[in-house]
Amino acid sequence: MKNVFKILTVVCFVAAMTTFTSCKKSNEDLIVGTWKCTSVQTVPADPFANLLAGVIFTFNADKTMAVNSFGENGKGTYSIKGNTLTMTVENDPRTAEIKTLDKKKLTFSYDEVDDEDGSTINVTMNFDKQ
Repeated sequence: MKNVFKILTVVCFVAAMTTFTSCKKSNEDLIVGTWKCTSVQTVPADPFANLLAGVIFTFNADKTMAVNSFGENGKGTYSIKGNTLTMTVENDPRTAEIKTLDKKKLTFSYDEVDDEDGSTINVTMNFDKQ
């Protein structure tokens, strides 16, 4: 009888863990939708960085994406592996590290090379889901 109780306890535990862990959405599921940039930080600081606030990214379930920036539209594709987001718009691939992604907020950062002096600028963009 003790063995039956132990087996039932293990089965119930496994079933409960499967139920709770299967409810968690993956980054691939969470990113689908339209996201509006609310703020931008750069290191080193760039006083013009927040000009990017208002940029809109739309990520579709079929791994296509669209970007609307200052009235200019771009289309492309994206992929996610772990916390790495790769976006390719007009044959220009960009890789970013996802810092935060949930049902309402998206934050990612990436390094950009300054065209003028070749220095590296770390850019962090914060988005709200629309």
